[in-house]
Amino acid sequence: MLNIALFFILFFSSNIYANFHKAKFKISGKFIKAMHYEKGSYWIATERGLYEIKNGQTKEYLKGEFITSFAIDHKRKVIWAGTPTGLLRYDLQSKKITKYTKQKRQLSNNKVNTILLDGDVLYIGNRLGVDRFDIVRNTWKAYTALEGLAGNDIQDLKSDGTYIWAGGMDGISYYDKNEDFWLSYGTTEGLNNPFVTSISVDTEAVWVGTAGGGVSRFDRSSLRFEPLTVDEGLVDDQVQCIVDDGLFLWIGTFDGVSRLSKKTLLFKNYRAEAGLTEPSVFAALVVGENFYAGTDGSGVFVFNKSIPEARLLASRYQEPKKVAVYARVLSSSGISSWDLQYKPFDKVQAKWVKTGIRLSSPKKGDKVKVAEIDTSKLTDGLYLLRFTVKDSKGKINESRGSFIVDNTPPKVKLIFRELPKDKKEVMVTGRYMEENLLWLKVYLAGKAIPAKRVIIDRQFKKFRFPYRVGSGAKITVEIADIALNKNKITQEYSVDTKPPKLTVNEIDKNKIEGNVVTITGTVEDENLDEVIINPGQITAELTPISANKYEFKAQARIRKEGKFSFLVTALDKGGRKTNKKVTLNFTSDVTIVELDTDKIPDHTLRDFVEFSGSILGPLVKELYVMVNNKEKVEIPVDPKTKEFKKKVKLQKGKNQLKLVAIHKTGEKTEEIFEVEYVKKKVSARLNLEKRAFQERSIVVTGSFDKGIRKVLVNGKPTDMDFETNTYTAKVSLKRGRNKLKITSVDELGRVSHKKEIVYYDTKSPDLFVRTLPSKTGIQDLKFRGRVQDISPVEILVFPKATIEYFNLDDGSFEGSVQLKKGFNRITFLAVDDAGNKSRRTFTVEYDPKYPKLMEEPGAANAEEIARLKKEIARLKKLLLTKGKYIPGIIQSKLPKKAGLYLVPLAGKIKNYAVAAQLYLGSKELKELVAMYNAKDPKNLRKVLVPSPSYFALMSRSRNRKKWNRLVRKMAQAYIKKPAKKTVEKTALSYLLRRRLLRKVQEKKNYVLFELKDGSCFIVGNVSPSTKSMLKNKYKEVLLTKLSKRGMLFSL
Repeated sequence: MLNIALFFILFFSSNIYANFHKAKFKISGKFIKAMHYEKGSYWIATERGLYEIKNGQTKEYLKGEFITSFAIDHKRKVIWAGTPTGLLRYDLQSKKITKYTKQKRQLSNNKVNTILLDGDVLYIGNRLGVDRFDIVRNTWKAYTALEGLAGNDIQDLKSDGTYIWAGGMDGISYYDKNEDFWLSYGTTEGLNNPFVTSISVDTEAVWVGTAGGGVSRFDRSSLRFEPLTVDEGLVDDQVQCIVDDGLFLWIGTFDGVSRLSKKTLLFKNYRAEAGLTEPSVFAALVVGENFYAGTDGSGVFVFNKSIPEARLLASRYQEPKKVAVYARVLSSSGISSWDLQYKPFDKVQAKWVKTGIRLSSPKKGDKVKVAEIDTSKLTDGLYLLRFTVKDSKGKINESRGSFIVDNTPPKVKLIFRELPKDKKEVMVTGRYMEENLLWLKVYLAGKAIPAKRVIIDRQFKKFRFPYRVGSGAKITVEIADIALNKNKITQEYSVDTKPPKLTVNEIDKNKIEGNVVTITGTVEDENLDEVIINPGQITAELTPISANKYEFKAQARIRKEGKFSFLVTALDKGGRKTNKKVTLNFTSDVTIVELDTDKIPDHTLRDFVEFSGSILGPLVKELYVMVNNKEKVEIPVDPKTKEFKKKVKLQKGKNQLKLVAIHKTGEKTEEIFEVEYVKKKVSARLNLEKRAFQERSIVVTGSFDKGIRKVLVNGKPTDMDFETNTYTAKVSLKRGRNKLKITSVDELGRVSHKKEIVYYDTKSPDLFVRTLPSKTGIQDLKFRGRVQDISPVEILVFPKATIEYFNLDDGSFEGSVQLKKGFNRITFLAVDDAGNKSRRTFTVEYDPKYPKLMEEPGAANAEEIARLKKEIARLKKLLLTKGKYIPGIIQSKLPKKAGLYLVPLAGKIKNYAVAAQLYLGSKELKELVAMYNAKDPKNLRKVLVPSPSYFALMSRSRNRKKWNRLVRKMAQAYIKKPAKKTVEKTALSYLLRRRLLRKVQEKKNYVLFELKDGSCFIVGNVSPSTKSMLKNKYKEVLLTKLSKRGMLFSL
């Protein structure tokens, strides 16, 4: 039994109507060399000087200078600018210009390509290497290839804080500032092209732009380069600049701009049709939602990145003749409206049919159903989808896809061969007639054969399965296509060893019409498959006349005069065949033009078509072709062989070719052909509905342009369908990342290549969900998490929850779930594109009376929470990397009572994280954190940490800052010596020093510290009656009780 979830072909080609437009910068320079933004000012370097644009006002610096690069030095209030004749220092206060040159023994070379300001050091990249200028000490040092640089002509410099990265003519190098040495990488280490023009650095990788080799991604952990060129989707391999906006790289090239997703490594390209009238982009800048492209001759263009985006997902038949179309919303600003249309793929002039379901305000990450198309009145074939979305600002974006209409039930046949006597099991072979197979199941005596034992060859539409010899079991085959059309056959195992018995009737010359003859006869076989007539590969029409006897009939054309033979072949399902020839002598009294129509295509890449064939009967008086009713092309006929052959020139576009034959009788016959001549480069593409697979062996499908004659995947031929211009191929994958190389050859012999990346993924997604509280008083519980996988992932939450945010780039998600009173089992399920799953389950008790921590995740003070979490992450990093003991919060199963409890050190607890119940509203985070983890000076084995209920206790107090500081001091004392006297002495000392204490009362079982603000602090055991009396007397009472496990508190 085989059960395959098959998606439909999707191919994307976005047309963005939210285009580039000229930026409203009042600058005279047109050749943009560098751009920078800070503190509301745009800085632009051109061939005519440096400009600062702020609030619509323009200031000009270094007028007339050709500025190649610059740096703003706020510490010294100067501008450093590189030029082809040296380095300039412009004082913003005195307006004084100082020039540094080679002649003054400062620079190695006067042609400055790039500069980088790193604190008090200026690095200058020029034609002879890198010059290092210590501004404070006023010292210079030159670095060349002799000191370790990859090459001397440096084009770009970047810093990541620790290293200085330099790219030039012979590769990329980095400089260790602490050790004062250079280390280089070139083509021998895997760099795609040695001429480095631009660099972008992040924590995981260095992105290297080259002149002719596209972009190379240098992985900082594995030290390996990964090329990204036009084969992977880059707009042009001549890279001139790279800028990083966090999620995407914006790559300026000689022929447009590419946006590269750093996670998926997928490109989106922008050329002249997107409004970029000058496609050569030399400098780039990202400010908020705007991307600025500095061009080579046309100034600055701007493009708003926040365009509406929605990606068509795989269409599916939910029931026969009903196609459901889905889309994923990708816009952060959402979609205000959309429009979906479809039309037949093979009918260019057909009109688009509007369809679709209207939904209200879908959010980013939502998977929405946009249409349900009724296919009952549509003809079978491939249909195009055009999906247009619009946001609230009126910006429009378009994407395209496709779906298949298949209203014809699939057919299936079984082929039986003679059972061997010496074997217990034999393989039964079958064939199915269906292009869009969904699943095929085989049953023996009503019991299903396991899917692993049914081997299906989709390329040749065959299947086979094991059959036990002597079992006598009936065989049932069930089959369904992607349109959910089904068929079923049941047969017994019967072997036919005899070939078909074939009888062919003589051709009746009186019934010949022109050169068309009718071939008839009978065939007898119990497992007859078909009867074929050649030449022409004509399938005869079969009519049953008895149980195993059929009459066949077919019409065929005679190609030439004289003795002419037809070969009749009868085949049975076992592959046995019988051949017979039928011959006749043919002469024609009338003139017949037999044209080789297979040589006249309706679409061609050649600038000609060939008219060839032969004349049956008397020769024609004149034979010619009228091209577009304008040009007459004579076709000569050989009088001996009566054959003709002539190439006819075509015009670009559609051509009407009229073949005209004038007979000697004066009769005129015409035949019209429509041929489109297209002068363009054609290719084949792979249409992937998903990029991750659990199976090692997969069948991929693709489409190709008209004019393609051969398509290969990884060098192996594919099964091509020239009617639908699609192909299929069987591919074996290795575990992990796989490159698929699609090679296409057109009718002119031109070869083109495309590359696609797919994954053989059997690994479950990495699912992280921030720990939920074991008990809470909030019914609408917020959750947050992150999922990572090499393929797209869908998040499901049970019981049903609301996913309020899902970032497709980094996998982070947020949402909320409604809790019922009592215990709730919450399950998070992540399913990747390959079908792998990960699961996380939490049990949360909801008690309406439980103290509500208003600062739990998702609270209104989200910005403060985010800032404090960032601080905690910094402390954690410091602990792990510097070896210092920085106090932190650990997550542990602590008692329900409020208090500080002794637990093992953080380093010995696996899950070192912030408890979900952590009160994050405090501004004194360092004190809050430090309070819990005082060191044990003896053995450093345990620390004090708060229970979740402690935070609930403190959240109710207006004096929580004061109590937190007091508790911290007491905790430090307790760790040193867990005794009541020690804690009391520490509390007394702290309150006196802070001048908070009014008086101290020492009772039998406790000590009372009365504070000046009308509250009190007690250490010891207090009876219920005394506690009630104290609460009536003081504004707020903090009770502290000591034990071997730690310190307990109540308020």
